[in-house]
Amino acid sequence: KMAESLAETVESDLKQPRLVAKQRNRVNVGSSSDQEYFKRSVFYPFLDHVLSELRSRFSVHNRIVTHLWSLIPKFIVSYSFNDRQPALAIYAKFLESKQAVQFDIWKKRWVDKVDRPDTTIDALAVCDNDFLPNIARLLQITATL
Repeated sequence: KMAESLAETVESDLKQPRLVAKQRNRVNVGSSSDQEYFKRSVFYPFLDHVLSELRSRFSVHNRIVTHLWSLIPKFIVSYSFNDRQPALAIYAKFLESKQAVQFDIWKKRWVDKVDRPDTTIDALAVCDNDFLPNIARLLQITATL
């Protein structure tokens, strides 16, 4: 309906292209009406593309990596060290040992505070890289993603 009103605005007819027996350069979709033709040749491929992009954006890897957001001080109080284990397994080669100890220190620092950073960049700015290298590295990875 909206496409028809836009076509009327520019004084154009909304018609399907003529069909030929052998088509090379565009979609040759058989249909009984103009609306059905555009649904099959434009809307369905567009919908397929959107769904494909959503699948790639919310892939298994991305869902695992979202566990790193629990390092942000605003959200850290509701998570435990075990909640981020899937993400830590992916990035273990970039981290030193004693991850749980550093997480506990980082969490205790923010439990009683009211004004906590709510973004990764803000958390990275207040994280001591020398004292908590794993937390700083994970925040840096999270900020990059």
